[in-house]
Amino acid sequence: MVNIMKYFRFKIKIISHFLLGKIHYPIFLLFFIIINSTKVFSQNADSILSLRNEIFIYFKKPAYISIEKLTRIMSIHSFKNDTIKAFLNKEQFENFRTLNINYKIINPSTHKKRYTESNVWDWNRYPTYNEYLQIMDSLAKKGYGFCELIEAGRSVKNRKILFLRINNNKQWKKPSIMLSGTIHGNEPAGLVLLLRMAQFIINKISVDGESFIGYDIWINPLINPDGLYFDENDVYQATRNNANGVDLNRNFPDPVMGPHPDNKEYQPETKAIMKIFDSIPFLFSVTFHSGEEVVNYPWDCKPDTHPDNQWFRYLAKNYVYFANAYGSNDYFKTLVNPSVDSTYGITRGYAWYPIYGGRQDYACFFKHCREFTIEIDKNLITPEENLQFIWNANYLSILKLMNNAAYPRINGKIENFSSLKNTVRVELIGHDDSSSVVFSNPYNGYFYRPVFPGTYYMKLTCPQYKDTIIGPLEINFNHSYYFYFYLFPNDINNVNNCSYTIYPNPVNDYIVINSQKEKPFFLNLYNISGLKVFSSNKLIENSIIDLKSFKPGIYWVEIVNIKDNNKEYFKIIKQ
Repeated sequence: MVNIMKYFRFKIKIISHFLLGKIHYPIFLLFFIIINSTKVFSQNADSILSLRNEIFIYFKKPAYISIEKLTRIMSIHSFKNDTIKAFLNKEQFENFRTLNINYKIINPSTHKKRYTESNVWDWNRYPTYNEYLQIMDSLAKKGYGFCELIEAGRSVKNRKILFLRINNNKQWKKPSIMLSGTIHGNEPAGLVLLLRMAQFIINKISVDGESFIGYDIWINPLINPDGLYFDENDVYQATRNNANGVDLNRNFPDPVMGPHPDNKEYQPETKAIMKIFDSIPFLFSVTFHSGEEVVNYPWDCKPDTHPDNQWFRYLAKNYVYFANAYGSNDYFKTLVNPSVDSTYGITRGYAWYPIYGGRQDYACFFKHCREFTIEIDKNLITPEENLQFIWNANYLSILKLMNNAAYPRINGKIENFSSLKNTVRVELIGHDDSSSVVFSNPYNGYFYRPVFPGTYYMKLTCPQYKDTIIGPLEINFNHSYYFYFYLFPNDINNVNNCSYTIYPNPVNDYIVINSQKEKPFFLNLYNISGLKVFSSNKLIENSIIDLKSFKPGIYWVEIVNIKDNNKEYFKIIKQ
C-alpha cells in the first residue's frame, strides 16, 4: 500500500512540474511512458490470461526475494544468469503482481505448420489429436502379441491418456521402465520422439525377437492432451498447463511440501499417471521436456543428494555424451552448473532451481523409481524441420540409457513370494534411505536394484519373516547379478510334520533322507541368509545328498513332495 501511495505521489509531482513549466514536454512524455508501462503490461497480461489462462513472462530475480518463494507462486520454466522465465495462471499472476517486480511478457509459443500435406508417418510434422489416436492404435496392432494399448484415464476435456506396453516375452520376468512426454502441452518434441521410439522398438522386436530388449516397456507419449491440443485438434496454440490452468508437473505429492504442494486437487491427468505407478514397480522412468538441453536428476525439492547420486550422474553424463555425438557439437551445451558438475548438460534439480510437486521427485521418493527429466530442445515448440534432428540425436541415446541402467544391477527372486502376503523390502545397508530401497514385485517375487559399482551388504525384510542379510557383494561395471531367496517364518520349527528324517545332523560330508512317503522328491538347499545354494534340477531318486563342497555353517533343507507338493523344512549344521 505504501509503495502504491509513493507511486501516485510521484506521478502527481511530475504532472505538476510539467504544468508549472519546470519539465519540458519531451522529458515529460518520456516519464509518462515509463510510469504507465506497468499498467500497459497488466492490460496485456489480462488479455492473454482471458484467452489462454496462462501467461509467460521473464524478469530479473530481485536480491531480496528467494528463489524458493518465487517457485511456490509460479511455474518456473528456466533460471539462468539471475533471469527467470515463468508461466503463471490467473491466480498465480495476481499473487505475483503484489511483489511489484518489473517483468516483460513473452509472446506465447505458437507453431506454424510447414508440412500440412505430408504423411504423418514421415515424422516431419506434429500429428493432430485424431492422428495421434490412430498412430497409437496402429502401433498396438502391429505389435499384436507383445504390445497392448492401455488407457490409463481421461483428461479434463475427456481426451485419452494412453500407454503402449511392449513386452516380447511375458513369461520371462523383466523389470519395467516408463518413457513419457508432453506433461507440458507446449513442449511437444517428446511426443514425436516417443511415437517413433515405439515404432522402432516394435519393428525391431518383430525382426530380432527376444534378443532386442530386456525390459517391460511402458511408453506414454502424451500426458497433457488438453494443453497440447488447446486449439482442439492442432498444436498451434499449445499451452503449458492443462485445461484447468494447472501445471501438471507441480501437481504430484511432494517429499517436502506434502500431498498437494500447489494447493490444487490432483488433476485427472495426474491421477492417471499415479494409477500406473501404483500398479507397476518401475525400475526407472524418463519424462521428456523442451525449453532447455539438459538431463535433470533428483532432487528437485531439496538440496540433499539422492543415495544413488553417483548412478544418476553416471547415466546422465552418458546420455549427454551420446546425444552430443549423434546430434551436433553444440547439442546439450547450453547449460552448465559448476556447483553440481563441470559437465555441460546435466544438473541436479534443486541446484538449478527448486520445484515442488514435480513428477520426478514423486516417482523417486514415493514409488522408489529412479526418474530422469530430460529436456531435449532449447525451443519450447520444436520447429517441424528440426524433428528429424531430435530423433537422430536421442533415439540411440535412449537405447544406451536402457542398456546402462541394466548394468550393473542386482536381480533377485523371492521364491516363496506367493505365501508372504507382502512385498519384500530390499535395502543396501549403509547406503540406502527410505526413498531408495526397492521392493519385490507382488505378482512374481522378482526385484531389481540398479546400483553404482562398489561393495555392498544387502538386507531383505518382510513382516513375520526372518531378516536375510547377504554380502559382501562386489558390484562391477557391465555385470548383472542374480540371486534366489527363500524367506523363512520367524516361528518355523526345525522339523515340520515328521514325514522325513535327516541324519546325521550335524553333518560332515553326506546327509541321508528317509521318507515314509512315496519317492521321488525335489530338494532345495538355502544358507542361513535364505540364499539358494543348491536346487535339484530333476527328481531325486536316491536319498543320499553330497554336501562335501559346501562351506561350514547353518543351512535350511527344503523337501518338496512330488505327490502332494507339500513342503517341509529342516535346519542342518555343516561342520
